[in-house]
Amino acid sequence: MKFREYESAGGGEFELDPFQVDAIDAVEAGRSVLVAAPTGAGKTVIAEYAVELALERGEQILYTAPIKALSNQKFRDFRSRYGDKIGIMTGDVTINGAAPVLIMTTEIFRNALFAESGRFDDARFLIFDEVHYINDLERGTVWEESIIFAPPSMQLVCLSATMPNVQELADWIGDVRHTNVKVIREAHRPVPLRYFTAVDDELVKLNKLEQAIKRHRGRNRRKKSRRSRIQRSDEATGHILDVLEENDRLPCIYFCFSRAACEAKAWHNVERDLLTPDERSRVTGLYGQLCDRYGIAGTRMARNFGRLVRHGIAYHHAGMLPTLKEVTERLFSSGCIKLIFTTETFAVGINMPARTVAFDALQKFDGVKFGYMKSRDYHQMAGRAGRRGMDKVGYVYARVDPERDEAAGVRRVLRGKIERIQSRFELAYSAILNLYARVGESVFDACANSFAVFQRRHRKRPDVPPEHEKETARKKLAVLRTLDYLDDDGLKRRGRMAAKINGYELVLTELYSRGLFESLDDIQLAILMVATAYEPRRSAHRRLAPKRILKGVIGPAKEAGRHINSAERLHDVEDLTKPPEFGLSRATWQWCEGCSFEDLEQHTNIAPGDVVRSFRLAIQIIRQMLKATEGDFQLADQLHAAKDLLNRDEVDAERQLRVE
Repeated sequence: MKFREYESAGGGEFELDPFQVDAIDAVEAGRSVLVAAPTGAGKTVIAEYAVELALERGEQILYTAPIKALSNQKFRDFRSRYGDKIGIMTGDVTINGAAPVLIMTTEIFRNALFAESGRFDDARFLIFDEVHYINDLERGTVWEESIIFAPPSMQLVCLSATMPNVQELADWIGDVRHTNVKVIREAHRPVPLRYFTAVDDELVKLNKLEQAIKRHRGRNRRKKSRRSRIQRSDEATGHILDVLEENDRLPCIYFCFSRAACEAKAWHNVERDLLTPDERSRVTGLYGQLCDRYGIAGTRMARNFGRLVRHGIAYHHAGMLPTLKEVTERLFSSGCIKLIFTTETFAVGINMPARTVAFDALQKFDGVKFGYMKSRDYHQMAGRAGRRGMDKVGYVYARVDPERDEAAGVRRVLRGKIERIQSRFELAYSAILNLYARVGESVFDACANSFAVFQRRHRKRPDVPPEHEKETARKKLAVLRTLDYLDDDGLKRRGRMAAKINGYELVLTELYSRGLFESLDDIQLAILMVATAYEPRRSAHRRLAPKRILKGVIGPAKEAGRHINSAERLHDVEDLTKPPEFGLSRATWQWCEGCSFEDLEQHTNIAPGDVVRSFRLAIQIIRQMLKATEGDFQLADQLHAAKDLLNRDEVDAERQLRVE
């Protein structure tokens, strides 16, 4: 099936670049590949070719992505082209699960490897989109486990952003999978980028940045400016946007590192009229159609958002209702939105480029500390600028705050070396249980296969703690022994149950073993499942359901959490298991009683997207529990009832996925 011109699943014909040809030839020859190229260079074409090849040969192919939004987008794109040959698996829904092309997040793939042994043994190809996520602090281990434990017969197609140690990663993959991985690097971008920095209201060349920062800092102090940081940010944003309008550099993706800033900046600029009368008519009609299709027409939220849309402006972040977020993505991809304020998740894989990308700041909170963003992340986000076949050049603007930024830090982000990919390997309890069931004490051999160990063995890396993975696994194994999940003969009953649950295995197994589920009604069970999944943001206010609802739920849940944490402290485990958190229990109770989503805001201050995510995670947990407790028919009836209470209207992920 050789070709040199290709029509992508997203539409549009173009001649393949040399790196794409090299990768396709390798895939066709049966080799695993690791392709590292800048955002927007066209890596996805290689994955799309692998899909075509698998379908032609009658073989199954799995397509994994780092986030659900990206897997959903791939499902829609491929389904429009291949129809019922495409399926999707998420934690809360499966559509056409036996399809020859099966799309899922990498986490769902990893979970299925452990919970459903042999499920993917016949699949020929495995695509890892955005494989550089192996460096993600919280979830990177998912990629390592997936690569280590994927069936050995699978041919891997790994797509990555640019990274300096791509060969090292490929060598490790080849080592653990006993194969040779072809590395394909591409540094060239089809659309070149031009970079600008803005210090307050002045565009500055990078080599003049230090003087500009000092000048503006001094000017602000001389004026004894009482402007808040938000005011200064809004003024600088307005200066940048004026330049973009005047020089025909829209559409623009404007990155902010907080949800509140995305919304505030969008409304601050609502008076900008970025559309022609014809464009306004088109976007108004399309917005109305999409809101109807997604069932949000007439809601307060949709009416308010429509005011922005009619001016060609929108915002996008994880706190939005998922259906409204998807409406926004469709509007932007149609060209109706000229200016979108968004968090960095918009840069992860979703194929929505613009003429210009702007950064509201170059420092952010990374979950631990506040500091300059990684150069790798900056370039991935900046890579959304410049649309292939539409723009001769793309533009990137970075706002520099003279009160907070230093020239050296800004230069490191914009022009510094791309950071190396590091291992984040750390086996979860369920992974340890599954491995122990197969190989007993040889579970530690899995740690020897980690990327971290490989890095130490070949490069003697001082930044990777020696034997960290094996020691952590040893401590967790001791915890499982203390909690009576296993012994020298293998897994005990509770160990076999926990092995089929991922992420919440200890809490749910402990509660089930104590008989708590038998005493709960359907609503209480739904509340418990949401509490198990829910992780509050710092700004969240706890709104508890009435005591009569929570009686007999909170106490036992807290006690189970204390029991688990006590065993973990005994064996010096650093990251303690999170006990159930009931701060969303009032909203869960009201939702289960039939409350509309629009009225749910009376019962919680938590963002709509976070509410939906927690409810969907609870549904995912229920599905895992059904598999883990197979044969307990009474509990199965309870779990199905609790799932039905949660899985309706805006929470129903399958309904959202099926919208054309």
